[in-house]
Amino acid sequence: MTAEATAQEKARTTTRASRTAPARAPSGTQEPAAPEGPGASAGLPVREPVRRAAEACPVEVAIAVVGGSWKMTVVKHLLGGPLRFNALNRAVGPVTPRVLTRQLRDLEADGVVHREVFPEVPPRVEYSLTPLGESLAGLVAQLDTWGGAYANRLGLVR
Repeated sequence: MTAEATAQEKARTTTRASRTAPARAPSGTQEPAAPEGPGASAGLPVREPVRRAAEACPVEVAIAVVGGSWKMTVVKHLLGGPLRFNALNRAVGPVTPRVLTRQLRDLEADGVVHREVFPEVPPRVEYSLTPLGESLAGLVAQLDTWGGAYANRLGLVR
């Protein structure tokens, strides 16, 4: 690279950086951080799939939060109260621990499930629903009713 090309690249980089750099507050003052993205103003974490779904419609947001493998079944069983991981795994059914862990992490990140670790040896972890998770009770009941009727119609219920 020639000296002239190097100088041009440096000038281009400097110009780009100055254009995108945020304005700074005067020395001695601190500017509060602005919330970013949907839900940030409410202090809720926002996963990328939920952020993308928010651009489409509210139904897609709901599906992004509770539409994963086993998520509604997890919520259904946690409506009865807090459960430890192995008890939840047995209650949910034929789900691998890896998949259940991933779904629990997503539900926790979306504010639906609370994970509490007790400082014991060995460590004890309990999962429970947050108030947001408890607000899904009506939806879970409707889906349970509809799913049972549909399975019965197909002759899948013994």
